Amino acid sequence: MVTRSSRYSLMVDPQGQALNWIKKKEEARMEGAKQCITTLTNPRLKDQLEFCLQEGRPILIEGVGDEVNPLLDPILEKQVIRKGKKNYINFSDQLVEVNLDFTLYMTTKLANPHFSPELSAKCTVIDFTVTQEGLEQQLLGRVLSMEQRSLEESLNLLMEEVTSNTKALQVLDSQLLERLSNSTSNLLDDTELIEVLGNTKAKAKEVEKKLKDAQEKKTEINEKREQYRPVATRGSVLYFCTVEMSLVSWMYNSSLSQFLEQFDLSVYRSEKVQPTHKRVEKIVDYLTYQVYRYVNRGLFERHKMTFVMMAALKILLTAGELTNADVSLLLNAG
Repeated sequence: MVTRSSRYSLMVDPQGQALNWIKKKEEARMEGAKQCITTLTNPRLKDQLEFCLQEGRPILIEGVGDEVNPLLDPILEKQVIRKGKKNYINFSDQLVEVNLDFTLYMTTKLANPHFSPELSAKCTVIDFTVTQEGLEQQLLGRVLSMEQRSLEESLNLLMEEVTSNTKALQVLDSQLLERLSNSTSNLLDDTELIEVLGNTKAKAKEVEKKLKDAQEKKTEINEKREQYRPVATRGSVLYFCTVEMSLVSWMYNSSLSQFLEQFDLSVYRSEKVQPTHKRVEKIVDYLTYQVYRYVNRGLFERHKMTFVMMAALKILLTAGELTNADVSLLLNAG
């Protein structure tokens, strides 16, 4: 949606996922230009916008609140004026030449922003908030890149191959349909068309076989990946326990990047043993204790048991050893 939408994107990004993705995606176009990353409170915002508009650079505005500076309205509404072969925009009461390669990105760290209907109509609002399931998948890829790098690389290559073969099959189908629709003679008498049909059928069978082989290989790889699922599940549960402590006190706000540091540390420092299921147990135990220690040192004494209880209940709920009804009974009747 960020790259395909006709409107500029405003991303709800409390964990900084979108921010990192944009910086990586636009790294080449932003290189050497400090004007490409800014905030709405930057006194040089107008100059930075003019530079990026004229040079066709992307500009990333971080830390947007519930409202944006009216200065951006002509850009958000794409009020482009064409004069001859050049494009202009009436920006800050003056005509500024616009390079159509210009792109505007905006991110907000607010978890529940209240954008006005007018702002929502001018932008494409995209929610990059991490979900528990989404983070679990991300952590699974992360632990595998450290523990089984070749496995994760094989999966990525396989997915590229599947995409390529699927596209090849679509191209063959479209070429065949085009040939059939353009044929004016009797199909049975058109030897060239019959030959093309034969070649297309053979290629299609070849591609379909590759796709079938790839699916079998993917199943095999996924079975091996699933062995590390408990690590990702525990990591995701612990992260959301950490985040939810901010409901107890705003001082307990934490970032995903901080948690990922503790996650990586746990994988590296946990005992290296075989077979895989024993290694996974060691990582899970180390990760649980490491996150507990990291969070615990920043809590008031009266809130330490709250975090322990939250983590214990969430772990048991996720494992299916407790139900929501059990927790409700504990809280209401305990």
